Amino acid sequence: MKAQTVLSFFLILITSLSGSQGIFPLAFFTYVPMNEQIVIGRLDEDVILPSSFERGSEVVIHWKYQDSYKVHSYYKGSDHLESQDPRYANRTSLFYNEIQNGNASLFFRRVSLLDEGIYTCYVGTAIQVITNKVVL
Repeated sequence: MKAQTVLSFFLILITSLSGSQGIFPLAFFTYVPMNEQIVIGRLDEDVILPSSFERGSEVVIHWKYQDSYKVHSYYKGSDHLESQDPRYANRTSLFYNEIQNGNASLFFRRVSLLDEGIYTCYVGTAIQVITNKVVL
């Protein structure tokens, strides 16, 4: 299941410093794709939370649960799990050989009832930033 594409419209009004011309409208669009998928997991089994992005350099991947608990972080070519929530310790990993191909999917071991919820994958590269949501 894919979620709606979010199209943000920003309107900025710039007031002339001289005051003679009044207000000038300046409009621009920011296109931000937001993908959402539903994944069904079975108790005590492994599951993959999918996420993909366009290939790029300087890849940063952050997975979060309910937008607050840190599930998995990867940057500068390796995992950084120092601030990972303890309930995810030794239960998550990425597909490291596939990151350069645009795969940010999370391998999740031994799913429990407490793992049910919304997971957000943030991926940043030198050329783009994307956010994907997965409902488990």
